[in-house]
Amino acid sequence: ATELIVSLFALAKGLLGVVQVSLLGSIISNTLLVLGCSCIAGGIKKPVQKFNATAASANTTLLLMSILGMSIPALLASLGEMKVREETDLQISRLTAIILLFLYCLYIYFQLVTHRIYFEGGEVANLSVATLVPGQAISRMGTQDSLDSDAEDEEEELIFSLVGGLFWLGVITVIIAFLSEFLTGAIEGATVDYSINQSFVGFVILPIVGNAAEHATAITMAYKSKMDLALGVALGSATQISLFVVPFMVLAAWAIGQPLDLFFGAYETAVTFISTVVLGFAVADGETNWLEGASLLSAYVIIAVSFLFFEHEYN
Repeated sequence: ATELIVSLFALAKGLLGVVQVSLLGSIISNTLLVLGCSCIAGGIKKPVQKFNATAASANTTLLLMSILGMSIPALLASLGEMKVREETDLQISRLTAIILLFLYCLYIYFQLVTHRIYFEGGEVANLSVATLVPGQAISRMGTQDSLDSDAEDEEEELIFSLVGGLFWLGVITVIIAFLSEFLTGAIEGATVDYSINQSFVGFVILPIVGNAAEHATAITMAYKSKMDLALGVALGSATQISLFVVPFMVLAAWAIGQPLDLFFGAYETAVTFISTVVLGFAVADGETNWLEGASLLSAYVIIAVSFLFFEHEYN
């Protein structure tokens, strides 16, 4: 919700470049920074942390699909086949945005209905694909003892009821909306006062500040050896931004007459693609360790530093 609210306020102010860079920054910060810190935190407790490879692979594949959608305008523009933010570019971007939103709906159905067991975490998530037979319940008898043991080890106290949780969620959303208004209004002044380019502010500072609580949750879950939950927060958030928030912003801009497209720039798109490939190798085997976390974190630092010297094209 934070990325969506901040992006909507920036879009309303016509800060199209800030919208694009901040969304890419959110994707990369989740896949490299948050996941890297989570792997390191998990490595403090256990030498090797295991997680469900199927869920991680699904998220990685969908991330690559969204980056494919962003790559098409960049490739066509670099080949001189179209001009950025002209009619052809906008038509391709809007059609791609609709397809990505449809793919996001399929992802939600996959996650909540047909393959829900893979996203629940714990021992149950490690059952084989052969147990997923349509129309039959999945037996959990083999994992009941481990589940009971987990329940005894850690009993979670119910803090809010459903109504209370929804109430506070609404209150926090309103607060975020007000803060986003001030935040987006202060970007241009801050870049001048502190001599920092807008690309670094949008790519590094906004994603870290805007998602601090989410980042802390993923790292805390990894430290508690709940790596499936940590990956669910980090990769799930990155997938949501790339498949839902990005195309939604393109269509929202279309509705209010702003020429926001999926051309994020050749360098920005290439960096995001390489980051996702690195992520794919890290999660492919269904286990991780502190060294892989350090590698992901190092990759993020290298990319973040490069944006101190790179200015996104805002025209």
